[in-house]
Amino acid sequence: MANKNISAAKSLFLISVILLISAFLILMLTRKIARISPIRAISGGRSEIYFDSRFQMPIFRNWLSASLALRQFTSNRRKYVGTIVIVSILIFFMLAVTLIGNVLNSKTAIQSMGGLYVECAMDFTEKVNDKQLANIEKTIEKYSKIKKKYYLTRRYLSVNGEEIYCQIYQNPEVVPVLNGRAPLYENEIVVTEIIADELDLKIGDKVLVTHGDSKKEFIVSGLFQSINDTGLTFVMPLKGAKIFGVESVDYAGYSLDSPQSSAKITAELNNIYDGILKAKSTEGGGIMEDTYTIAINCMKAVIYIFSVLFALVVVVMVCNKTFIQERNDIGIYKALGFTAVNLRIQFAVRFFVVALAGSLLGSILSIYFSGRLLNTLLRNMGITSFAVQFTPITFFVPIMSICLCFLLFAYLAARKVKKVEARELVME
Repeated sequence: MANKNISAAKSLFLISVILLISAFLILMLTRKIARISPIRAISGGRSEIYFDSRFQMPIFRNWLSASLALRQFTSNRRKYVGTIVIVSILIFFMLAVTLIGNVLNSKTAIQSMGGLYVECAMDFTEKVNDKQLANIEKTIEKYSKIKKKYYLTRRYLSVNGEEIYCQIYQNPEVVPVLNGRAPLYENEIVVTEIIADELDLKIGDKVLVTHGDSKKEFIVSGLFQSINDTGLTFVMPLKGAKIFGVESVDYAGYSLDSPQSSAKITAELNNIYDGILKAKSTEGGGIMEDTYTIAINCMKAVIYIFSVLFALVVVVMVCNKTFIQERNDIGIYKALGFTAVNLRIQFAVRFFVVALAGSLLGSILSIYFSGRLLNTLLRNMGITSFAVQFTPITFFVPIMSICLCFLLFAYLAARKVKKVEARELVME
């Protein structure tokens, strides 16, 4: 027979557990009630427009419009999350294209990426020896000190059976390496990271270089980058290339301490060494063809123009939505004595703050990810380690462009404020 006795203690315990669980569920399900303010209850349950956040910004009497606009943003910042994200994306790409444009004017950046940034360059029409090169340097130094010099020639040589563009330097110590060191000895070469990936090479590996019937084993002493032949290139010293019949260089380039003297230098060199060389002044380093420079500048202009247009569209859309939501509040402000100009300035300052917040986010993203993005995009040009150089002006121009556009467009889009009258509140 089953025991029909009821334990009072167990019953009370079970009832207490049920009540506690019920109380907890009721508390969780009704927690939103605590968020309903008297104003929201009076207005029929509509959400408050301003000051519903714990992150309250103070309002200052002397800066009433500006501080009120800032508080309107911080108290309802979730409404502007989408706008902030859009601005951050615009700033990110504006900074990216600005970084590319900055490289065109940076000698250090171009040299670190394997480019020959020189103001005086010459092609030799016949073989030259060390004595002639020394005399050429003396002629140049009458006008300017030489900061860096490059003596080289080029050939296509076979590396492990692959025909690859080779830069043969008489002074290979000037080659900027990313890892390892320059090829100082006659049995050393440096390869680009692209070549290393293609041929599965690493520093210290041995490769067989051949040309015709000649062949020689070289050691990979380092990795570098170069925009020559889209990065499919390597460097060896002249003394190591003599086995392939290369006896002298056919090109010389000089980076000058006084670039403005390059025209005088080239004129004198062509006069003294007529028949031996053809010198030319390469103003601006001569690293990029004019077509590339124009293309990059056009790309920069297109991105800036589209960013401004996006800013206009976003501001107009958000302003229209905000105006509908805050029409009653605008009437209240007018009843309190705010003029239409005051309210339009509040709108403009609010969107300026939104743009500034998005710009800061975009700048942080750019600092961490622009280099990686540009390395990926420019790898097909041979650039595997883009020289990202951030300066105050790099950030200032894009950020101020976007923020001022938002400020101006918001002020213009807020012209509907003039149509709102305080008597509309009485009618409602």
